[in-house]
Amino acid sequence: DSSSPTTAQPEPAALQIPVSAATSPPFATPSSLPPVPEVVTHPELSISAEVRLVPSPKPVTVHTASVPIESTQPPRLLVRGERLELNSLLSGESRITFELLGSSPGDVKFLCLGLDGDEHLLGPEYCVGPRQPSSPCGGILYKATADGGHSMVLCPASLPTNLKRMEFSAVVATADGVVGNGVAGVRVSTSRGVLESTDLSPRCASSACVTLVEVYERQGEWRLGVVCEVLATSVDELLKKHGAARGEAK
Repeated sequence: DSSSPTTAQPEPAALQIPVSAATSPPFATPSSLPPVPEVVTHPELSISAEVRLVPSPKPVTVHTASVPIESTQPPRLLVRGERLELNSLLSGESRITFELLGSSPGDVKFLCLGLDGDEHLLGPEYCVGPRQPSSPCGGILYKATADGGHSMVLCPASLPTNLKRMEFSAVVATADGVVGNGVAGVRVSTSRGVLESTDLSPRCASSACVTLVEVYERQGEWRLGVVCEVLATSVDELLKKHGAARGEAK
């Protein structure tokens, strides 16, 4: 009955864990530890002789040789009145090219006048253009472009010491022609880069003569100036301004 003593149920035997399994086995004292084996790596494959957990490698940036890419980029635009050191454009090169821009630049002429310190033409041979394609020094060269346009190649190292300034102008030979009908600006280029200016003054649209750029000497260094302005209304006036006449300049 209920007064009868309750018989205790035997508890399940506890799981016995040997002390030797729960504690680390005795080790030799630090002074008797064997030396840590040297990690041997392969110089190229970086394979370690021991297995270890290492963090994931970071992405490796591979740097290739520097290749000029300026020629594939859009040209830098120049504005009227801007001045640049010619050496900064040449970057060690020997020549720089000026080319007429526009829908029909072949309808005009591209002239370069080589001037002395008094702003006079050095001679008829320094009115470089289609009829006089090279200056005597070889430093100013006229070249027709593949599409029938006009360009000038300038080699500063070949210029004579008495040449102090050069004017690059687009002119129309016909009596009623205007530069603005076929020329929109000028491109300045080397193999390292391209610059352009289409910042023509409003007067250029109705003039038969537009001076686009000038190259001049200042303290022994050549500089480039963006003109894009009417300095003379015709080729005759341009030549007269510099002490020459059409019969003298070719």
